[in-house]
Amino acid sequence: MKLYISILCVFLSASSLAQINIVPIAGINSTRVKLFSDYRNGGNFGLAGFEIELRKKPANHKPVYFTCITGLTYLNNGYYFSYDFSYNALSFYTQNILDLQTEYWQVPVVLRLNWQPFPLVEDWRVFIGAGISNNFLINAHLKEEYTKVIFSKDVFAPPETTHYEDSKDVTDLAQKYSLFQRFEIGMRYKRIQLVYRLSISITDLYFKGLETQWNVPLEGSEYLMALQRNGEITEKHSELIIGYRILK
Repeated sequence: MKLYISILCVFLSASSLAQINIVPIAGINSTRVKLFSDYRNGGNFGLAGFEIELRKKPANHKPVYFTCITGLTYLNNGYYFSYDFSYNALSFYTQNILDLQTEYWQVPVVLRLNWQPFPLVEDWRVFIGAGISNNFLINAHLKEEYTKVIFSKDVFAPPETTHYEDSKDVTDLAQKYSLFQRFEIGMRYKRIQLVYRLSISITDLYFKGLETQWNVPLEGSEYLMALQRNGEITEKHSELIIGYRILK
């Protein structure tokens, strides 16, 4: 938090030398979680917030220039997985359900390269950017169920059923601050801007110590097995953002 207070102070102190623009934004986040050998779709979620753009003065007529971006975005995302499997030869059936819900404040620091492709079209800009985003966790909740049914060859014998489930608020087990590397590409026309951005976690998002208190054992838990497969839990966020610039 001290880092971002310092960044804000730099932005404010530089206001006499630079132009500061505030851009309210809203968009869609597609969250993918690496629980298997690849990233699996966790779902699409809304987000909203604002960007703060710092641009050096004077740069009104330069076709190429840099800006620095920070801001604050609220994201309520997660991951839901449901899987059923049956094997007739051995007469058994299994079901796995995993439901992860998280809430974040996203605070990015991005360096953006802006370009005016056509000298006579001053209202149109394209840009690319790269940087980091620090996600501050607000809440995290994990729910998981595992059921296995073995059918007896004796038609009069009941099936053997094994069931595990657990549901916990795991906020205290999670990383409070997680870093994501961020890449973006976008365009703006007059006051409207459109941005596509991709963020990949560089912090392990596993809930530390969960394995010691989770009531679903390793052989039935997709979440615990993902840690064993990959050594960490990572996420990938694809976001499509629309913003309205207060200043051109």
